[in-house]
Amino acid sequence: MMTPLPTTLWRLRMMSWDCRRSDILQGFGKYWVTDIALEHYGEMMAKSGAGFVDFVKNLDHLHERIRVTFPDYRPPSFKIKVLDDAEIELDYYSHREELLLDFVVGLLTGLAVYYGIEIDIFHVPGEEHPMPCQRMRIRMSTASEAIA
Repeated sequence: MMTPLPTTLWRLRMMSWDCRRSDILQGFGKYWVTDIALEHYGEMMAKSGAGFVDFVKNLDHLHERIRVTFPDYRPPSFKIKVLDDAEIELDYYSHREELLLDFVVGLLTGLAVYYGIEIDIFHVPGEEHPMPCQRMRIRMSTASEAIA
């Protein structure tokens, strides 16, 4: 059985790098969007949303399209609630025992770069919501372009 890449990155860090697991996962998530996804899945990304919020709303649909290629893939799921023109609430669900929240934060940061906006991500503690997920609030600094 192949070891998942984020786990492999964490083990490499333990051997040689002087940085935290969260930094590695966030950096890899951002790199995945800004470099790998754009190079190999650019057309799919372009069709997945006109702006940051639109893209995030379509994440489940995007993952379903990926499942066609990888039938055993069990993607995460995302539920979004637009709070106002500059802030959204995002619930991240996963079947994994260990949620890859830091990787998701990196992916979202990469999407912000892709759409030319800046975001701040705030984690909502589990005791503040009844859902079996990780909830975060995302504030966008250039909301008019983000909501597109």
